[in-house]
Amino acid sequence: MTKLEPITVWVFSPLSSANLVYSLRDKLIQSKLSKLHLFYPSRECHLYGCQFLRMQPTSFIITDFQPAHQPAFQHLYQEWFTSALHQPTEPADDFVLTQPEKAILQKGGAILVASENGEIAGFVALKKTGASEMELTKMIIRPESRGKGLGEILCRGILARGATLGAASVILYSHSSLQAALALYRKLGFQDVRLEQCLYSSFRCDIKMKKWLIPAGSGKPEHSTSER
Repeated sequence: MTKLEPITVWVFSPLSSANLVYSLRDKLIQSKLSKLHLFYPSRECHLYGCQFLRMQPTSFIITDFQPAHQPAFQHLYQEWFTSALHQPTEPADDFVLTQPEKAILQKGGAILVASENGEIAGFVALKKTGASEMELTKMIIRPESRGKGLGEILCRGILARGATLGAASVILYSHSSLQAALALYRKLGFQDVRLEQCLYSSFRCDIKMKKWLIPAGSGKPEHSTSER
């Protein structure tokens, strides 16, 4: 038997569990996926190697970043940034957006991609900033997919990925004008911490938050040392 690649796909759908299994079983084989996570709103079960968890009924698919996603990654984030903050992206942003493999993935980070009805709907990244600390960054959702809980889905997914990558804590930088995003981060357990001088300008960064993935004091996470 051919060894399947260790890729995980999250599927969020209101379809019945049986329909999901049979409609996606062929795709599972054709795509050479070794694990397929199906999130279903009403029950939790295990069937044909698929895992069903309680989530709101939606139709998002969450996958790992591939090189072909880079243009959409850059376009969506820059479009949101200039609209929300009325400034162009900064050099630290442009490095991540134009070279995500070098800036994020090759350094031990991760990027998740959300799709809705076959179209890219959003991204979120996790950047390694220390031996046991990572930064949640570049979380962006296209306008048509907002208000459906996708931000929470992406954040929970990337936090789970951070735990598997060995992160003891996750930090993020934001701005007090972005109230919806801040409310989500606090819901997920992020707490405000002291903001040090960083590479981000004050027009887009006046808040730093942190979430422990393991109890504080049980490990020795490093402070951020790399560029953001």
